[in-house]
Amino acid sequence: MYNAGFENGINKIYKRVRRKKWLESYGNGYFLFIFREACKRQILETSFILCWSIWEHLFYLRNQKWLSDEAIRKLPSKEKISFVITMYKIKEQIEQEDTEGLKRFVQIRNKLIHTGRFPDEQAKYEADLFVRITEIVVAQILGLTPKDVLGSLPAFQASLSGE
Repeated sequence: MYNAGFENGINKIYKRVRRKKWLESYGNGYFLFIFREACKRQILETSFILCWSIWEHLFYLRNQKWLSDEAIRKLPSKEKISFVITMYKIKEQIEQEDTEGLKRFVQIRNKLIHTGRFPDEQAKYEADLFVRITEIVVAQILGLTPKDVLGSLPAFQASLSGE
């Protein structure tokens, strides 16, 4: 039987998420249940909103010790999203030119929440990008390499090159 390392990878993730420190840091991993729903085959609108919820949840988990629930609730979404972007090194720091893009993501989210649809075709593309970035964040949290979550890329490349 061929062993692609899948079992070892799953076992590493399982051991990680069972550690007391990890469970405390990530609220018993509740966001993983949201992520599972976001990854199901469904419309982009649903996946985007679920992923947005994950980012807000991660912000809450990382800041609940020094910010009150009310302060977290009142903080602009743009600030929460910026925090997650830098916390998980999607980008090292938020630059001035990033501000408009962050506002755009918030506008997309607000329009979708209030009207049930994306404002335009570009928003669909950006929402899809946001979902894909969420996959990278979750992979990092699980201790995986985001660009190759299941470790299949090197094996595939080796088979292509005849190794």
